[in-house]
Amino acid sequence: MKLSTSLNVYSDAYCSYEEMLLRASKCGFTCFDFNPGGRVFYNSENWRENTRRIKEYADSLGVAFTQSHVYCFNYPAPADADFHIRKTIEAASIAGVPWAVMHPFFTGKEDRMEVLEENIRIFEPYIEYAKSLNVGIAIENMYKRIYWFGETVTWTGERKERETFTRSDDLICLVDALNAKYGNVGVCWDTGHAHLSMDSQYEDIVKLGSRLKVLHIADNAGQADEHLPSFYGYVNWKEIMRALDAIDYQGTFNFEVHNFTRGLPDELKDDAVRLLYKIGEYVVHMNRDDSK
Repeated sequence: MKLSTSLNVYSDAYCSYEEMLLRASKCGFTCFDFNPGGRVFYNSENWRENTRRIKEYADSLGVAFTQSHVYCFNYPAPADADFHIRKTIEAASIAGVPWAVMHPFFTGKEDRMEVLEENIRIFEPYIEYAKSLNVGIAIENMYKRIYWFGETVTWTGERKERETFTRSDDLICLVDALNAKYGNVGVCWDTGHAHLSMDSQYEDIVKLGSRLKVLHIADNAGQADEHLPSFYGYVNWKEIMRALDAIDYQGTFNFEVHNFTRGLPDELKDDAVRLLYKIGEYVVHMNRDDSK
């Protein structure tokens, strides 16, 4: 299983996208999550040309963008959401990304089936658009709970509906309904989100089977979505790897751990990314037996 990381590990390094690619590749990574949000090249008028340039540079380094993140929001869709969603899907296509990750949409509905049906309706035009650009859409699991000083805090109001997509059953219903018509839909499993939603992730991952296309690998202490590397929290990594083995997962082991490097002096960031790569190597090759 190849290792991958989002380039947001250099998000506060104030260097070019090309420099981030070069630095991360020297730390061992050959696969990347193309995460263009907030970058000057992406927000500029010539973003298409800049994206092509970055793709050409990645090719010259012998590295690849194996996934990306579509413009997302953890609240009701803003007025310009459609523009940014389509823009990031097109950017994924230009960068040669096979799977672009999207969050489920907030609908304002209370009934589970109504939430699912409304998400199918909202997703359809984006799935169709992505298919026209040879991009698959991987829908990400959300998280159910956070804790505050030892007490569970549940979502209230419009945010409570995000619980609908914390387990694999709801994701399967949504993905299968969309795939019946389009065929380019899968799942992104976020281990950090899942750790805030369930005690064990094994059964949910196994249920996903071949629907699982990409991963967001992150750890946390069960208190918040901390975006930390494996072993910096309490995710059961032997269990995760047993589940991925059981379904013969074919994607990359992709880190989404920007908080690991945030705030470090730039002189230390490459050391942290090298450690991140070593952690990934350890996890994918670790003994899966809980008794050892």
